[in-house]
Amino acid sequence: MHTIVCKNVCVPVDRLSVTVSAELGREVREAARKRGVSLSGWVGQAIEAGLRNQRLGAALAAWEAEEGPLTEEELAEADRILDEAEQQAAARAARLAG
Repeated sequence: MHTIVCKNVCVPVDRLSVTVSAELGREVREAARKRGVSLSGWVGQAIEAGLRNQRLGAALAAWEAEEGPLTEEELAEADRILDEAEQQAAARAARLAG
């Protein structure tokens, strides 16, 4: 079912009902509060991230099917790049919160 939601801009939305454990519910509410977004906004962002990761996984599998598996060196470099990006994001979030 689609609904139109208007704040600054009107957009169609799909209202979903999701059931999670009480502990997960508390964690999600706290994560949304810390980020300063609504629960729906936080969940929407998490869903987008999950779908993006799924697409990236499919793209990587297709690439490896053509080129062969990544080497240990390539995987180590990818880990280093991701760690650096996470550190930068954490530093940025700390500056914004601070």
